[in-house]
Amino acid sequence: MAEPVAVANSPTIAQLLSALDLELLGFKGAFSEDQKIGRINKGKNELWKVLKQLKEGYFMEDSALTGGLDNEFPNLTTTDREYNLPKDLAELRFIEVTDPLAHREWSFEKIGMNSPRWREARLSSTLTGAGNASRLGAGNVLYDIVGPDDTGRQRMILASYLPVVMSLKLWYTRVVPDFTIPKVAAENLVTFLAPYITPILTYATKSLLRLEDAEIAKEWEKDWFEDLRRTVSASSDRSEADIEVVEDFGSGDI
Repeated sequence: MAEPVAVANSPTIAQLLSALDLELLGFKGAFSEDQKIGRINKGKNELWKVLKQLKEGYFMEDSALTGGLDNEFPNLTTTDREYNLPKDLAELRFIEVTDPLAHREWSFEKIGMNSPRWREARLSSTLTGAGNASRLGAGNVLYDIVGPDDTGRQRMILASYLPVVMSLKLWYTRVVPDFTIPKVAAENLVTFLAPYITPILTYATKSLLRLEDAEIAKEWEKDWFEDLRRTVSASSDRSEADIEVVEDFGSGDI
């Protein structure tokens, strides 16, 4: 079995493909570049799931009012109750009001729009109208998240109009975008440090080899779990028993 390939922090896709070919040995010519990149992305997604569970702040991002980047989230107005969330948002963790000062103690509570509370607040606000904030639930804004739409954006839907323009800071878990095809030479996984790259390569290698030889894949399955255990013990305060891992490394299209 080949020794693990040493990789640097934030490798480019070209570096990952070269490392993957070394792991595949004589099988490297059996798969297309598209297949290899697809399996690298699947490995990246599985590792993201694990790190998200065990290191809750690892992928944490905060929103910005302007700038046009993926984390942009504008001011809330008194006339709108629907807002596009940041492009790279995977899971909203916390909302804080940053302005105006008099409303910093207001809270935002996520609740399904099929809830009687949400519907009651929505109807009351609709009847009162924009610019005439309902007193129902003042100080606690109910919201729900819908989507994504056809552009991949999720939306925050408020039950009520706000009494004043508010600036919020959203704290959220962000997604790690897939590598694209055709690849961009400079494209890299800026989120992952070197210790977390090996599990990605192991996953990609093992799942590709399963297509050619199920017995070979069984050998790699042990490596995948061991890589995860090493990642957990080296980087997390939570129990390894909390890990949720993929059950079928060869399932799905590539």
